[in-house]
Amino acid sequence: MAKLSLLLLLVILGLVIFFTPTLSCPEYQKEALLHFKASIINATSSTESTLLNRLQSWSSSSDCCNWDRVSCSSSFSSRIVIALYLEDLILQKDPMMLTSTILTPLFRIKSLTYLDLYHNRIQGELPGDGFANLTKLTYLDLTGNDFIGSIPSQLFNLRYLQYLNMRYNSFHGNIPKEIGNLTKLQELCLQDNNFFDEIPSSIQNLKELKEEIISPGIRKAKIVPKFALSVLSMKSCGLKGKIPYWISMHKTLEFLDLSDNQLEGMLPHWLVEMKMQYIIMSDNNLTGSLPPGLFDYSNLVLLCLSRNDFHGELPNNIDTKIHDLIVNWKKSKQGLSFDNLKLYSLLDLSMNQLSGEIPASLGSLNALKLLNISFNNLYGRLPTCLGYLENLESLDLSHNNLSGSIPQSLAKLQQRTILDVNNNKLSGKIPVGSKMDTMDDPSSYTNNSKRIGIRLEEIFFALKVMKYLSHSICPYYKENIQVTTQVLVPSAVFPHFLLVEVTETTLFRGLFPINAARTFVGAFNAEITNPIRISEYPPRVHCHVKMWVPVNEEILSGGTHLDWLQRIGSKGALCTFTFVTRRCHAVLACGPLGLHACSLLPQLPSPTKKEKHSTMAKLSLLLPLLLPVLLTFVATSLSCPEHQKQALLHFKASIINATSSTKSTLNRLDSWNSSSDCCHWDGVNCSSHFGSKTVLALYLDDIITSNSQEPVWLPSTISTPLFHIRSLTHLDLSNNSIQGELPRDGFGNLTKLVHLDLGLNSFNGSIPSQLFHLRYLQYLDLSYNSFQGELPRDGFGNLTKLVHLNLETIYFKGSFPSQLFHLRYLQYLDLSSNSIQGELPCDGFGNLTKLVHLDLWDNNFNGSISSQLFHLRYLQYLDLSSNSFQGELPRDGFGNLTKLVHLALGGNHFNGSIPSQLFHLRYLQYLGLSYNSFHGTLSGEVASLQNLRVLQLDGTFSSENIPMEIPKEITNMTKLQEFSLRGNNFFGKIPSSILNLKELKILDLSYNSLSGEIPADIGNLSNITNLLLIDSKLTGRIPSSIQKLTKLETLCLDNNMLVGEIPSGLFNIKGLKSLVLGGNHLTWNNNAKIVPRFMLSELSLKSCGLVGEIPNWISTQKTLKTLDLSENQLEGTFPQWLAEMEVVSIKLSDNNLTGSLPPSLFNFHNLAILDLSQNNFHGELPSNIGNATALKILGLDDNNFSGKLPASIVNISALTLLCLSNNKFSGNTLPDFRANEHLQLIDLSSNEFSGEIPTNFSNHTKILALGKNNFFGKLSKNLIHLGKLEYLDIYDNKITGELPNFIFQISNLRTLNLRNNFLHGSIPNCISNLTNIHFLDLSNNFLVGEIPAKFGNLVSMETTIEFSYLNDSNFDDLLYFMSLNIFDIALEQYNIDDVTIIWKKSKQNLSLDRLNIYHLLDLSMNQLSGEIPASLGNLKALKHLNISHNNLYGRLPTSLGCLENLESLDLSHNNLSGSIPQSLAKLQQLTTLDVSNNKLTGKIPIGNQMDTMDDPSSYANNSGLCGMQIRVPCPEDLPPTKPPRVENKETWFSWEGLGIGYAIGFFVTVGILYLTDSFVPTKPPNYRHQQRRQRV
Repeated sequence: MAKLSLLLLLVILGLVIFFTPTLSCPEYQKEALLHFKASIINATSSTESTLLNRLQSWSSSSDCCNWDRVSCSSSFSSRIVIALYLEDLILQKDPMMLTSTILTPLFRIKSLTYLDLYHNRIQGELPGDGFANLTKLTYLDLTGNDFIGSIPSQLFNLRYLQYLNMRYNSFHGNIPKEIGNLTKLQELCLQDNNFFDEIPSSIQNLKELKEEIISPGIRKAKIVPKFALSVLSMKSCGLKGKIPYWISMHKTLEFLDLSDNQLEGMLPHWLVEMKMQYIIMSDNNLTGSLPPGLFDYSNLVLLCLSRNDFHGELPNNIDTKIHDLIVNWKKSKQGLSFDNLKLYSLLDLSMNQLSGEIPASLGSLNALKLLNISFNNLYGRLPTCLGYLENLESLDLSHNNLSGSIPQSLAKLQQRTILDVNNNKLSGKIPVGSKMDTMDDPSSYTNNSKRIGIRLEEIFFALKVMKYLSHSICPYYKENIQVTTQVLVPSAVFPHFLLVEVTETTLFRGLFPINAARTFVGAFNAEITNPIRISEYPPRVHCHVKMWVPVNEEILSGGTHLDWLQRIGSKGALCTFTFVTRRCHAVLACGPLGLHACSLLPQLPSPTKKEKHSTMAKLSLLLPLLLPVLLTFVATSLSCPEHQKQALLHFKASIINATSSTKSTLNRLDSWNSSSDCCHWDGVNCSSHFGSKTVLALYLDDIITSNSQEPVWLPSTISTPLFHIRSLTHLDLSNNSIQGELPRDGFGNLTKLVHLDLGLNSFNGSIPSQLFHLRYLQYLDLSYNSFQGELPRDGFGNLTKLVHLNLETIYFKGSFPSQLFHLRYLQYLDLSSNSIQGELPCDGFGNLTKLVHLDLWDNNFNGSISSQLFHLRYLQYLDLSSNSFQGELPRDGFGNLTKLVHLALGGNHFNGSIPSQLFHLRYLQYLGLSYNSFHGTLSGEVASLQNLRVLQLDGTFSSENIPMEIPKEITNMTKLQEFSLRGNNFFGKIPSSILNLKELKILDLSYNSLSGEIPADIGNLSNITNLLLIDSKLTGRIPSSIQKLTKLETLCLDNNMLVGEIPSGLFNIKGLKSLVLGGNHLTWNNNAKIVPRFMLSELSLKSCGLVGEIPNWISTQKTLKTLDLSENQLEGTFPQWLAEMEVVSIKLSDNNLTGSLPPSLFNFHNLAILDLSQNNFHGELPSNIGNATALKILGLDDNNFSGKLPASIVNISALTLLCLSNNKFSGNTLPDFRANEHLQLIDLSSNEFSGEIPTNFSNHTKILALGKNNFFGKLSKNLIHLGKLEYLDIYDNKITGELPNFIFQISNLRTLNLRNNFLHGSIPNCISNLTNIHFLDLSNNFLVGEIPAKFGNLVSMETTIEFSYLNDSNFDDLLYFMSLNIFDIALEQYNIDDVTIIWKKSKQNLSLDRLNIYHLLDLSMNQLSGEIPASLGNLKALKHLNISHNNLYGRLPTSLGCLENLESLDLSHNNLSGSIPQSLAKLQQLTTLDVSNNKLTGKIPIGNQMDTMDDPSSYANNSGLCGMQIRVPCPEDLPPTKPPRVENKETWFSWEGLGIGYAIGFFVTVGILYLTDSFVPTKPPNYRHQQRRQRV
C-alpha cells in the first residue's frame, strides 16, 4: 500500500506538471497581448496607473485567460484566446489618440472569434496585412474610431464573419465588390463614413443579412435582393425618384429609414401593406395625402414623415396605438437610435402642407410624449381632447392658421415642458394652473391675432434639474460619470429665486446618435452652454445648466447643498433627470417624496436584499472609525492645488497693476482671494475627481469695464501666469482689450487645451508656433485682433481635432491656406473680413465633409467658386459676399446643398442667370445676391422659398439688363421679413401681391424705374418697420393708410414725383425715427399746427414748399441727429434753439435765410455736417468755429460772408470738406491748415483773397480751388509738397512768371486749370509726367514756343477711364459714420462750378462730378507757334481740343482723325494751311468744328459727322475752301459740258455730218444777208480797222 500510495502520488504529480501549461493561455498569445498593452502605453505616454479601464490585470506573472477583457476557450486539453473585449481602452478624461499600428500584435492570435475595438480613437489606415490570420473571426466591431482609407481586401476573406460594424469612422472610396464573399454576414453597419458611388450588386449574395445600415454618399444600383432584412437604413444616400420597389420584397422588414434623400411621389400602396413597426421618411420631397391604411395596424411603433410636401387632411383613424414616433424633440432636431426607441412616443408631421382641422382622434394617443404638427396649413380650433394626452412633454402647433382660444384642458398635462403655438390666429387668455404656469417663453405665443399672455410675476423658470447622485443610480457601473452641482445665494434681481448650476459629463454608448444627447439635457428648459463635443463618438456630453429655482425662507434656512436640494424636493417641486450609458439606464426623480432612483436596464446584476443589508451593516460599523480620516483627506483633496491658486492670484494682480491709473472695474474677480478655495471662484471650474481637484476651465471674458469714455488696455504679458496651469482644457480671454504680441512661450504647457478663445482683443504680430502643437484643440477663436502678415502656411494642419475655427477680422493676407483642408472634423470656419486673395483651391473642400458654417465674406478672392463646395451636404451657412468672384453660378450645384439656411453671394461679379435650383432650397431663410451682374429676370420660382425670411437683391442685375417686373408670385412668400430690390431695373407698378406679405418688416424698392402710385392699402403691412421707396419715379399722393403702420420706424420716400399735401397723420406714428420726404412735389401746410407724437432722429423735408421761418415744432425733437430743410423758401435768421439742439447734420441750403451765425452753433462737439450754402447769411464767421472739432463738412458757399477766416478754424481736426466759394472773404494770408490731415477738399474760389498763392495746406489735400481771387506773384515751389493733389484750380488770378517744371511733378493731378493768368515762356517737355491728367487748361496766358510732342505721352488721355474724386478710406469712414453718400455731397451740393471752359463755342461750367467723364486740352489764346504735333492723335480719350488763337502754321495732321471720342475741335485763328484731312470724317462723336481764320484750301471732307458741320462761320476767312458745308462748289465737283444728242453713235457719221451742216449753214446765212441789203456795196477806206475795233 505504501508503494502504491507513493506511485499514485508520483503519477498525480506528473499529471499536474503535464497539464498545468495546457490550462493557461499559450505563451505567444500572452506575449502578443502584453505587446499590445505596451504599444498603448508608448503611444499615449501614459503610466500603467492611468489605464483604469481594466488593463491593470494584464501582467506577465498571471494567466492571460484570467485577465479582464479576455475570454478563452473552455477546452480541457488547451485554452486559447477566443474573444477580446477592447472597447474604451483609454479613459475619456485623458483624450489620447492611438495609431492603427497598435493592432499588429493582435493579428498573431489566430484563434480569435470575437474582436471588439469599439471607441478607442484609433487613427490611421486599417492594416492591410493581418486579417488573413483571423480566419475564425465571427464578430468584428470597429465603431467610433478614426480609421481612414479604404477597407483592406483581406477582411472580405473572413468567411465565418457574422457581425461587421464599422460606423463612425472616416473610411472612404467605394464599397468593394468583394463584400459579397461574406456570405454568413447577418449584420452590416457602414454608416457615417465617407463612402461614395454605388452599393455593389454583390451585396445580394449576403443571404443571411438581417440588418443593413449603409453610409451617406452612395447610391443604390439595381437590386434584386437574395436576403430578407429586418432592419434597413439608407439615410442620406442620395436616393432619387420614387421609393425603391425592391424594398417590398423584404417581407420581414420591421425598421425602414430612408430619411434625408430626394425621394418623390406618394407613399406606395405596398409600403402601407408591409405592416412595418418603424417608418422614417423625413427630409424628402414626398407628396400626396396620408393613406388611412397606414394607421390601420396596431403594431405601428414609429412614423416620421416630417419635412416633406404631404398635403390634405389628417386621417380620422389616426388613433392607432402609436407608441414611439420621432423627429423634432423640444425645438431641436434629434435622432433616436433603434435601441432607444422604447423610451419615447412621438408623432411628427411638421413642415408639410397638411390642411383641415386637427382631428379629435389625436386625443386617443395616450402614450405620446411629443406631438409636432407645426408648419402646415391647419385651421380651426384646438380640440380639447389634446388635454387627454397625459404623457405629453412637447406640443408644437406653431405656424398654422389655428384660431380660437387655447383650451383650458391643456393645464392637465403634468408632463409637458414645451408648448409652442406661435404664428397662428389664436386669441383669448392663456390657461393657467399646474404646468401652464411654467410655459412662460413669450416667443412661444408671438404673432397671433390678439394679444395673449400671462402675468409678469408668473414668468419664471421652475425647477428642472436636481443633483445627480451617481453612486445611487449606478452603484455597479459608475465609471465615466461626473456630476457637480453648485447652488448660489439668491440674486438681487430675483430675490425669491435660487440659482442652481449643474455641470455633468456623461458617456453615451450603443447605437446612440450624437444629437440624441440633447434629448436628455434639453428636457430641462434651462440655459445650456457647451452642450456637446460633437467630434467624439460615442458622444460625450458636457453640460452646464443654469436655472432659477423658486424658494422660500424655509428652504434657505441653512444646511448643505444636498440639504437644500432635498428641501426643495419636499416642497413639491418636480423634476426628472434621465441618464444612459451602455450598461446603465436610470431616471432620477425629485418630488414630494424626496430623492429616489428608478429602474436599471435589463442584463445588469442587482444585489439581493440580504447583500444590501449586510453591506449597510458593515458600513455603519466602519463609518465612525473612518469619518475623521475621511474629513482630513477631503479637506486637502477637494481644493485646487496651491501653485494653480497662486498663478491665478498673480494674474489678478497683473490686471490691477496694469489698470491702477485708469477708471475701471474688475468683473467676477472679487471672489479671488488667498483665503478661499480657487475652485469656488467666479469664472473658475475644477475637475470633480475625488482624489484631487485641478483647474480645468477659466471663463475670463470681459473681465474689465471702463468707467470712462477712454478704453482700458491690458498688456499681453498678463496672460503669462495662466501658462503655469497645465491642467487647463478651456481658456476664454475674449473681449478684454489685451494688446501686444501673444507670448511666444507658454502655450506649449497647455497640452490638454480643448477650447481657446482670444477673440475681441488687440493682439498683434504673428501667431505663436506653440499654439499649433495643441493637438487636442477643438475650438479656436482668434477673431477681431490685429495679427499681421500672411495666414500661416503651416501650423493649422496640425490641429486635426479642430471643430470650430474663427479667424474673422484679424487682417491676414495671402492666399487660402490649403492646410485647412486637413481638418476633417471642422464644422465651423470663419475667415471673413481679411485680405486673403487669389482663387479658391479647386480641390480640398471635399475633405471638409462635416462643414456646417463657412464664412469668407469681405476678402479679395477671385475666379470661380470651387465645385467641391457644392458637395458639402451638411452646409447650413455659406457667405462668399464682398469678394471678386466671377463667372456664372453652376446650374446643378445648389441642388446638393439641401440643408442650406443662409446663402450670401453679394458684392461679387457673378453673371449669367440665377440658377433655378437655388429657388428649391427648402430650408433657406436668408438669400443675398446683391451687387452682381446677373442677366435675365427675377423668376417667379423665387416664391418656392417658402421659409425665406430675408431676400436681398440690391443691384443684383446688370445695368444693361432688360427691364423687368416684380414677380406676382412673391405673394406666396408669407414668411418674408425683409425684401430689398434696391438699385435694379424693375419697372411697372408695385404689385399688390406684396400686400400679402404680412410678416414683412423691411421693404426697400429704391432706385428702380417703377411707376404709378404707392399701393393704397400699404397700411395693411402692419409689421413694417422700414419702408424705403427712394428715387423710384413714383407718382400720386402719399396713401393715408401709411398712418396705420404703427410699427414704422423709417419712412423714406424722397426723390420721387409724389404730389399733394404731406399727411399730418404721419406725425402720430409714435415709433417713427426717420422721416425722409424730400425731392418730391409735395406741399407743406404752413398753417397746420403740428404736435408730433414721435421722437425723430432723422428729418428731411427738402423741397417741400416750406415758407416763413424754420418750423418751431422741430425744437421738440430732442433726439434729432439729421435735419434737411434745403431747397425751400425759408426766411429769417438761424434759430437759437436749433443751434443748441446738438444736431449732428444740418442742411439748410438753397433758402432765403439771413443774419449771422450764432456762436453757440459751434459749441456742440458732435456737429459733423453743416450746409448753409445758397442763402443770404452775412457777417464774419464766429471766432469759436474751431470748437466744433467733429465737423467734417462745412458748406457756406454762395452767401455774403465777409472778413478774414477765423484762426480757430484749423482746430477742426475732423474737417474733410471746406466750401467757402462765392462770398466776400478777404485777407492776404490764410490760416495754416497743414495739421488738418483729414482735409481733402478746399474751395475758396470767387472771394476777395489776395497775396501770394497759399500753400499751407495738408499734404493729404486732394482738391484745391483758389480761382477768381486776387492772388498774384509766381507759383510757389511748396506746391510740390501737396503730393496727393488731384485737382488744382487757380484760374482768373494774377499769376506771373514762367510755367514751372515742378508743377508737372505732382503726378496725381487729374485737373489743372491755370486759365486767364499772366504766365509766359514755353510749355516744358516734362508735361508728360502728368500721367493721370484728364483736364488741362492753360488758355488765355502768354505762352510761346511750339506745342511739345510729349503731349502724346499723356497716357490717361489715351484711354477712357472714369474715376472719382474723394474715394479713399477717410471718406469711407465718413460714409459709415453718417450713412451719407459723400460723393454726392462733395460733387453735387458743393459744385466747384468755376471750372469754366469754352465748350462748343460758348462758355460752359463743368462741375466736379462731371470732370470724371471729360478729357479736355485747352491751349487757346496764347502765342504758341510751329506745327501741330502728330502725337496729339494719341490722345484718343479727348473730348475737347482747343488750340485756337495762336500762331500755329503748317498742315493739319491726319492723326487728328484718330481722336475717336472727340466732340469739339477748335483750330481757329491760326496760320494753318493745306487741306482739311479726310480722316476727320471718322470722328463719329464730333459735334463742333471750327477752322476759321486760317489759310486752308481744298475741299472740306464729307461723310458721317462731317456732313453736319455746315455752319459757314466755322470755315470763314480761309483762302480757298470749298464744299457742300459752305455751299461753294469745288472745281472737281462742277458738272461737265453735255455734247449734242446723236442718234447714231458711229464715228463716220458724226464728223461728216458736222462738216456738211457747217457749210450749208454758212452759205444760207450769207444769202439771207445779201437779199435783205444788209451789206453796203461801197466800202469806206478804213473798213478793216473799224471791224477790228468792233470785235475788240
